[in-house]
Amino acid sequence: MVAPTARGRGIATSAVRLLSKWAFTELGLERLQLSIHPANVAPRRIAEKASYHYEGTLRSTKVIRGSRVDSIVFPLLPNDL
Repeated sequence: MVAPTARGRGIATSAVRLLSKWAFTELGLERLQLSIHPANVAPRRIAEKASYHYEGTLRSTKVIRGSRVDSIVFPLLPNDL
């Protein structure tokens, strides 16, 4: 989460990129995946700017406030950076 006064400056995108690079180089992970609610536009834009790629929609994968909702999936592989 980024404070409202700091939004629109690329802070979240930079943080996601740095954390992703760290996860690949330091932890040796081979795939990262973001799961985002389809109606939440800001995280989707951040994912795309951070080189994550839209892979698809998983139907009824989460429960939010007692209701089942879909998730859109954005994976990242080491070569994507």
